[in-house]
Amino acid sequence: MGPVHKTQCAAFLVFLLLVLAAIDVNAATEAIEKPSARWGHSFVYHPPSDSYVIFGGASERRSYLNDTWVWSKDGWRHVDVGSPPARGFAAATYNPERKSIMIHGGRGNNNSTLSDLWEWDGTKWSEVDLQSPFQSDHHAMVYLPDARGVFLFGGWTGKKVTGETWFWDGEWEKISDDGCGPSPRSAFGMTYNGEHGQVELYGGLWINGQYADSWAWKNGNWRQLSGPYDNSSLDHHTMFYDSSLRQTLIFGGKDYRYTLRYETRVMNSSGLVKTLVRDNPSARHSVAIAFDKKRGRGLLFGGKIYFQDEQKPLNDMWIWEAGGWREISQ
Repeated sequence: MGPVHKTQCAAFLVFLLLVLAAIDVNAATEAIEKPSARWGHSFVYHPPSDSYVIFGGASERRSYLNDTWVWSKDGWRHVDVGSPPARGFAAATYNPERKSIMIHGGRGNNNSTLSDLWEWDGTKWSEVDLQSPFQSDHHAMVYLPDARGVFLFGGWTGKKVTGETWFWDGEWEKISDDGCGPSPRSAFGMTYNGEHGQVELYGGLWINGQYADSWAWKNGNWRQLSGPYDNSSLDHHTMFYDSSLRQTLIFGGKDYRYTLRYETRVMNSSGLVKTLVRDNPSARHSVAIAFDKKRGRGLLFGGKIYFQDEQKPLNDMWIWEAGGWREISQ
């Protein structure tokens, strides 16, 4: 019976090792089934598919990504389809006219500033314009309901910081040049305020410093609302309009002392900014928030922190709802 017993033990050992290996593989698979840590990514809600979509951004190695991730009620799903070239700091918004998320420009891995325009229809990416007349990164884009097109401003052209304003509704049109609105800047916040029917902009970065002014675009013109106030200046922050609170909100960024901020701030109709909530996600910048207007809630993912003099990306996710934050388990 001795040899039989040894053979049974050996067979059981092999079976056990296979089971453990399978468990390890499953654990590894589960561990990577969410977006990697990143900053400078695009994150937009897509109403037709009731999902939140992440594209690109900078990795821990500071290289730009071209992966697409979709968050829905079933959690994260990596969508392995053809995509725009790798980039970070692109401008992105949802376009209800086309039922798609649109992404313009950004910075590529060869340190080039891009000018192409792409859209996500819920299942795939399509190239809309390979080379538009507007080349920029660290800029912003919002949808204009009345004009039924997308509105873009500012950023870095690869040669200079710009103050140009552009519009696209199937054709490109420069609607405002440098000196006809906010001073040239990049890494600012911009959103569309549905209650007031206007684009709102706050802060940003130029070659030699920061801005703390606020602006609005309405009826074909820019007008300054407030500022500048140097002690409240920000860059690399995120800005969104909360349709349930009817407020324009600002989160994160870094101030003129290069200190990362964690406050959630509100911008009133006069353009003045004040702290609304302090019980927030940790301080960070280059973060993105995707907002669902119907439910009145937004999701925040990732961003960048400074840790022991190094820049580190994050991959945590938070939900903003009913005027407060809570972290989501992924």
